[in-house]
Amino acid sequence: MIAGRVGGKFFSQTYKVGMYSGILDKTAANNIRETGVTLDGVKADVAFHSDGTYDVTNIRENTSNISAQDWARNEYNGPTAFSIFDATFIKLREVTLGYNFPISNNKLIKNVGVNVYGRNLWNIYTKSKYIDPEFTSSGGNVQGIEGGSIPTPVTYGFNVNLKF
Repeated sequence: MIAGRVGGKFFSQTYKVGMYSGILDKTAANNIRETGVTLDGVKADVAFHSDGTYDVTNIRENTSNISAQDWARNEYNGPTAFSIFDATFIKLREVTLGYNFPISNNKLIKNVGVNVYGRNLWNIYTKSKYIDPEFTSSGGNVQGIEGGSIPTPVTYGFNVNLKF
């Protein structure tokens, strides 16, 4: 069985705290914890005038390096664009394999069925790398907020069915 949802957005408290505390892999990429990061953008000199206009001169590429802590903690400032994710997902929800063994020479048992199954096996597609968008609803009127979700459990099972 394959299941999914298309569209929607959610705010992830787990992502926000993971960035703030430096536990996400993103906070260690390219040696950022040791060397800091230079963000994309530009610098310029801006002169503001009393009539509300302004002049921009000396536009140049940003070369200022900031610490990893300052960069990651910037994403902690509430529900910002950094911590809002697309809620679209497609999952392999369940796979079941089975076989029935007919029994012809037994008067009590006519058939034995054996099945193996697995549930929540694979997130085929999700735009949110760190959080399962399926677990973003809260009780009451609060929706689209994820906070402290545990990973989705993968379960396996085995069934034996007897037909009399």
